[in-house]
Amino acid sequence: MLYWEHVLENLKINFLGNLILKNAKELTLYVFSALLGGSILYQFLKPEAQPRIKPPRPPKLSDDFDEADIPNKPDSPQGIYKSR
Repeated sequence: MLYWEHVLENLKINFLGNLILKNAKELTLYVFSALLGGSILYQFLKPEAQPRIKPPRPPKLSDDFDEADIPNKPDSPQGIYKSR
């Protein structure tokens, strides 16, 4: 009786071991697939991969800028629009 119990216990352990190994192989495959897919997505979505758009700079005033180029309103006091 002890011999058959020992054989059945070994069969149960072997069955559970094979079941765990089979699931471990599938789980490993899923984990590595997810890691590979995630790394590929990260390569496309990381900020350095996208072109960086710089905001436009305000125009620089040239050296030959003349205050007379600034328009004045006729009904305003002189010099309000000419002062910087």
